[in-house]
Amino acid sequence: MDNFDAHKWFKKEYLGEGHTEDKSERDQAIRRFDQLSDDDKLKLAKIQAMMDRERSLREDDLNEINRDTFNMMEGMVNPETYKRFIDSLDDLLDDWYMEGFEKRDVVAYMEVIIPSN
Repeated sequence: MDNFDAHKWFKKEYLGEGHTEDKSERDQAIRRFDQLSDDDKLKLAKIQAMMDRERSLREDDLNEINRDTFNMMEGMVNPETYKRFIDSLDDLLDDWYMEGFEKRDVVAYMEVIIPSN
């Protein structure tokens, strides 16, 4: 399983993206999970914890930014471009969080690389 993508597996199987409530599919997912190595199961647990933490932080952040401003900014970009950006950022965050960086580290990094107007 050298090229196993724990993040994609987690999104598809554990979070149920693109997944129906069909019992046979759930059973298949459970069997595939059981076949994972302990290392891959640990990766999945770390990703789940990171996603739970991010979900909580994201909700807190929306309290700091006006929800209308957030929605307006999100709606101003091409949906395809926005999706590619979010997917790429998600991949970067997975790598950084797995290495032990925290959200504040990422935000500080972004403040350096994003040019000011």
